[in-house]
Amino acid sequence: MGFLKGTLKLALGLATLVIAAFLFAIFYGSTETRYSCAGELADAQDAKPLEVYLKLQLYRPWMFWASNGGAAWTEIPHGELEYYSKVARIGDFIHFTSYDSKHTGSLSTLSNAIRLDIRDGSFEGQCRRVEPNQ
Repeated sequence: MGFLKGTLKLALGLATLVIAAFLFAIFYGSTETRYSCAGELADAQDAKPLEVYLKLQLYRPWMFWASNGGAAWTEIPHGELEYYSKVARIGDFIHFTSYDSKHTGSLSTLSNAIRLDIRDGSFEGQCRRVEPNQ
């Protein structure tokens, strides 16, 4: 009877530990950063000023089951919204690509410079971090 009770306590303790580790991985498995980026949209005729918003969700190293490094979203106010499902960190750059590989972009973590290939052309600018409610 004592052996069964000890085994049950051990199993319950291990189950609690596994659940705690799983909850930790879910709630602390990624970081989210938001940016406001001012720059220019260069097309064939001329360059026009534009503001783009970027949200980066980067997975932590222990999220080993994730197929890539995170996810990203860009928004051009009163324009397009794009979701990037493929994110990779390469040195001081974060590269992101849409699921169909039609839209790409990169952000320098060193200078906060951004480059996006979007429907209307190529956007290049400078980003600054913003809080989620701003």
